[in-house]
Amino acid sequence: MSDTKKISIALDAAPAVILVVDDEESIRKTLKYMLSKEGYTVLTAEHASIAYEILDKNSIDLVISDIVMPDISGLSLVKYINKQYQPPQILLITGEPSLETATSAVKLGVFDYISKPVKKRALLDVVHQAIEKKSLLDEKERLVQQNLRYLQDLEEKLDQRTYRLLITEEKYRSLFENTNVGIGISAASGEIIEVNPVLSRLIGLSTENRKNYSIAESWVEESRRSKFIQKLDLNGNVEQFEAEFYRLNGSKYWASVTAKKIKYRDEDAVLTTILDISKRKQDEIQLKQALDDKEEMLREIHHRTKNNMNVIISLLNMQMYSSDNKELKEILKKVNDRIFSMSLVHEQIYLSREFSSIDLPKYINSLIMRHYAGPNTMSESVKIETKYDPVKIGLSQAIPTGLVLNELIANAINHAFKDGGEGTITVQLKQSKVGEVDILVMDDGLGFPKRINLINPSTLGLHMVKILVEDQLNGTLEISSEQGATVHIRFKVESPDRQENDHAGSPS
Repeated sequence: MSDTKKISIALDAAPAVILVVDDEESIRKTLKYMLSKEGYTVLTAEHASIAYEILDKNSIDLVISDIVMPDISGLSLVKYINKQYQPPQILLITGEPSLETATSAVKLGVFDYISKPVKKRALLDVVHQAIEKKSLLDEKERLVQQNLRYLQDLEEKLDQRTYRLLITEEKYRSLFENTNVGIGISAASGEIIEVNPVLSRLIGLSTENRKNYSIAESWVEESRRSKFIQKLDLNGNVEQFEAEFYRLNGSKYWASVTAKKIKYRDEDAVLTTILDISKRKQDEIQLKQALDDKEEMLREIHHRTKNNMNVIISLLNMQMYSSDNKELKEILKKVNDRIFSMSLVHEQIYLSREFSSIDLPKYINSLIMRHYAGPNTMSESVKIETKYDPVKIGLSQAIPTGLVLNELIANAINHAFKDGGEGTITVQLKQSKVGEVDILVMDDGLGFPKRINLINPSTLGLHMVKILVEDQLNGTLEISSEQGATVHIRFKVESPDRQENDHAGSPS
């Protein structure tokens, strides 16, 4: 059993529940057999209506669905699940993988998709990753809710059981002795005047050793104590200040401290309430470790994806160099450049350790350098001018944007000017206050050939640009050929939450 599977089991002792939706009985039985052998609980459905009944009655961690089914497509099933249920992780199976399939899956937040025929190792690897992600998200939500309850409980206890202690001596004494929050009153000098039973047990105080306990010496970090005192002196009170303290026996504990300057028997004093949060801190450490492990795994995935694409690029180069067919070489070079534009996205993610977005100016410069530095691409008399706003773009938009920019920059560098001709290529990037991105690629060269329909281009490059801009980026495309070639693209950058969700379901 893989390490990934072990992590999933450690986070949740109950076996993960997987729903397999496929109209072919042999595929359902095969997947159920493979996944059941790994310890998962597997339910099956031959069409969407049965899948809906299962989802209504069961808590599903992962849905594995065929994309093509007789009653409803896999993508339509994903849309319905996202709308009607607390979405589980979703894995699609396709017999014909394509860029369009991947893009549609990404937009719907699908975790990944795999190709038919399904290979056992590939299936189990992606299933383990999806289950691990679901477990981490569930654990994160549980800890968030637990933290909220801690804070709510603390505020309620402070409001109801702490500051009202001073209304009357009788009420004060009753609450002071019976509350489940640690309470202490200390003199301005730091000497302890009174502590309730809860605080006594937490610190390890007794009537005999109380005089040996110094509040000032109980702080683990002196810098935290200094900051606490500054706040108390400045405002007269401090709320929910988290710090680590020593007990009398030398052990440590974490506490959320609330303090207020008061008058106690006509003397200056400080009323302090202490809530032991050691368990919560331990949970936070474990969650952070789990998230760090997940981040490292995502980083490694992008690294391997980049390496795999580089292998493809190398294979295409070998094929290109070994062929005497000039037309075939040109086709292979264009395919090579397009794969590089996608590989570059994963490389930037790997190097920056930021998984939600990429630096678009840095990305454009890398594309320019690849084409500009290529052999026999352009004359040294041709200049490239760039002007960028600082723009970061989400991963769901990065690959289509990269493919578009690759086509436009390559076209301008390779075809805008006659051999040895002088000219300038300009690339501009702007972002408006409303979150729209404007990209302008223009040159003062020959312009587009007159035979090309600029409104509905038939050439593969411009046709692909039009599809990517309008269908994938939901943007607008303007092309003109006056005094050179000009291409203007405008689209709206997706919100960070949308970017994160799209990346979580990205098959990259």
